[in-house]
Amino acid sequence: EFLCASGRKLSESELRAASQLDAAALSGALDRLRDEHLIVVSGDPVLFEPLHDKVRVAMRDCLDAGRLEARHGRLAETFEQAGSADPETLAYH
Repeated sequence: EFLCASGRKLSESELRAASQLDAAALSGALDRLRDEHLIVVSGDPVLFEPLHDKVRVAMRDCLDAGRLEARHGRLAETFEQAGSADPETLAYH
């Protein structure tokens, strides 16, 4: 859900902070998404993103408005606390 709401690649630490999952739970969720070919993993440091924008949009569209808004809010908080987002990214979320 966070990868679909973000509109950009996310690091594991950003996903952990936004989702508030512990490392084992997040790792398991990411493994399942990768095994189902819904996300790709790339780079150094490792970043995660939906396999294709159509996947991202389809998954995002399955979220009700309140849940999507909550995900955007958690992402904005995460980016702001980490100092990892420019004003445009914060405004988007």
